Amino acid sequence: MSKVKQTTRGSELYKRIRDIQMSEADRHAALNAVHQAEAMADVLIWAKNKLTSISTFFLKPSLKH
Repeated sequence: MSKVKQTTRGSELYKRIRDIQMSEADRHAALNAVHQAEAMADVLIWAKNKLTSISTFFLKPSLKH
């Protein structure tokens, strides 16, 4: 997830990871975990929106009635 897409809370998380004392390997692992979590959240939101759009397609009244 690019830094442009970050919200205020997300930016704070990245700032805390940068500021906390830890080894570079741990910092890299923490950043990778955050990126994976954001990617998973984006996929879930996409799937929810796709299911919502599909359900409205099936709920349209038919022409028979």
